[in-house]
Amino acid sequence: MSPRRANLYSLMARKQQTQLSRIANALNVENARQMQQFDMADRLRQMLEENNLQSDGGNHPLTLGQLATAHSMGQLLVKQLEQTNHELDEGQKRQSALKKDMAQVGQRERILKERAEEARRAAMSEHQNKQDQMLMETRNR
Repeated sequence: MSPRRANLYSLMARKQQTQLSRIANALNVENARQMQQFDMADRLRQMLEENNLQSDGGNHPLTLGQLATAHSMGQLLVKQLEQTNHELDEGQKRQSALKKDMAQVGQRERILKERAEEARRAAMSEHQNKQDQMLMETRNR
């Protein structure tokens, strides 16, 4: 094998490493987004619980207007919570896809690095064999 082939494999491995970095960055962004969504879902659940406690009336009965407000607020919170849960599910799918891509790119990078090293060794071996052959020819003269 030639040194050019070893260099080509090295360049291809570096390209995979760059792609791996991009995927890792995207995964970090997705993880941060997931954390925000979890926090949002928790806040919405707390607000919904508070709204339910207020609409129960406590010690005094609620007016029709207060009940209507509590009902519309509850509906809005439930709708937002469902949307947040849907976004969490989608985010988990994106995270899984990114992790899968990351594993595949990492595997390709390892393979290319191994091939580059094999090509370097083969080129060095060929060079050494030529050197030995030239040395033997000069001794035989």
